[in-house]
Amino acid sequence: MFKRLWLLVIVGLMLYLPALPNYFVWDDEEQVVANESVHSLAHLPELLIGSTFNSGGSVKLGGLYYKPLMSVSFAVIYSIFGASPWVFHLFQIGLHIGNVLLLYLIFCKLLNHETIALLASLLFLIHPQNVETVVYISSLQDTLYMFFGILSLSLIVLKDKSLQWRDFLYAGVGVFLALLGKETGGLFTIIIGLYLWLYRERRDLWRWFLVVISIMVIYFFLRSEVAQIGLGKNMFTPMATLPLVVRLGNIPTIIWHYLSQWIYPSRLSISEHWANSQPGIIEWFALLGFAGGWLQILWWKLKQGNKSFIFFWLWFGLALAFHLQIFPLDLTVADRWFYLPMIGLLGALGNIGSKVKLTKAIIVGTIVLLAVFFVRSSVRIANWRDGLTLYQHDSQIMPNSFDLQNNLGVELYRSGDLSGAKVHFSRSVKLSPTWWINWNNLGVVIEADGDLDTALAYYRRSIDNGQYYLAYGNYARVLLKQSKWQEARLFLEDSLRLYPHSQNLKDLYRYERINEH
Repeated sequence: MFKRLWLLVIVGLMLYLPALPNYFVWDDEEQVVANESVHSLAHLPELLIGSTFNSGGSVKLGGLYYKPLMSVSFAVIYSIFGASPWVFHLFQIGLHIGNVLLLYLIFCKLLNHETIALLASLLFLIHPQNVETVVYISSLQDTLYMFFGILSLSLIVLKDKSLQWRDFLYAGVGVFLALLGKETGGLFTIIIGLYLWLYRERRDLWRWFLVVISIMVIYFFLRSEVAQIGLGKNMFTPMATLPLVVRLGNIPTIIWHYLSQWIYPSRLSISEHWANSQPGIIEWFALLGFAGGWLQILWWKLKQGNKSFIFFWLWFGLALAFHLQIFPLDLTVADRWFYLPMIGLLGALGNIGSKVKLTKAIIVGTIVLLAVFFVRSSVRIANWRDGLTLYQHDSQIMPNSFDLQNNLGVELYRSGDLSGAKVHFSRSVKLSPTWWINWNNLGVVIEADGDLDTALAYYRRSIDNGQYYLAYGNYARVLLKQSKWQEARLFLEDSLRLYPHSQNLKDLYRYERINEH
């Protein structure tokens, strides 16, 4: 047992330690680098009453989601080690390996086959779809919720004796922390309930139900009353703009994406925005086929009384359904969203494998597959080296991703390639005219070209679309360049009501006051 655990640790370190030199990318800049709230533990109360993104000088952190545990983790790491990305990477790698170790113990118990448990755990450890979850610093939310969720489950599953109230209390605290890591962590309330339903006494299920009610009451009080974050959604991504019935028609394509990339992970990308606005009869038949097939397999195993398969198959279906756009999400699909469903899928397949005689050919074939996935994951980790490398690679796979085009433009702008940046900002605006960051960035390069009036219009579009904090400063700065002192003063006074802590806006206002007189 201990040798197998050490094997998992060694393989995990061999694969992921090369990610330590990787830089901050994508949302890392707004959630860590530019987010002063996570630069000191003195801001801890602020982290508990807001979302996760840099406030830009507002009174609370921005964003649609409530994930205070991630922000607190960032603050602890940053306050000790500063802006050193390798420490953030190391922490996340450690969490992922810890998740795998706990998962191995659960697999051993429920699959009753140590070799199959080891192979399934190794596959989860090194699978290329999980690279994004492990090396993307802003995906700490996923490794965090998984750690506390799987820890809570292990407290219940690995106890051979009768469960006591304290066992449910400990598990409840773990699930509550998983919820504070990410909303998806709440699914562990159902996963643990499924285990109790299948394996334990009915009174244990009722005990857990009472604990879950307590968890949810406390969580929603913190979210709605303390942090005042509702259950909102973005309205600018292609999938989010579609009505529910149309999103349902996209489910077969989404399922096929996850399963095909799980088998053959050749087209991994950080950002995928695609949607079929007019699903036809083929899509609806495919949806019925997927749903019917999943239910038929479930019914078959229920008749057989195969508890292990039923547990993991329900886990897979539940976790996958949560990411099928029934509730609109900010991407169409994401590698990190398959982190939880993959465990259910591996557990169900592991149950089947535990009943098959492991011949030498099967073991050798499995080892070869693991080696291939190890190499593929190593290549994907290298893609995450820095922003320019990642965006250039992924934009070849997803050329119509508006935020990929924008972020590639940012990297080109930083490298001094203003003409290249302008091309990608313009493409981003064309792909998503209702977003706000791309309009601001396009305004920056237009301003650099000397067209101040057009830049002003683009900054105004950014403000109208989403009250983007950088656009306020840029808009005011252009007004000052044009010596529109009174207009600038009035605009800055209004802006400071929204962003009272913005040092940039304060400096611009001070400059206007000095120069107007």
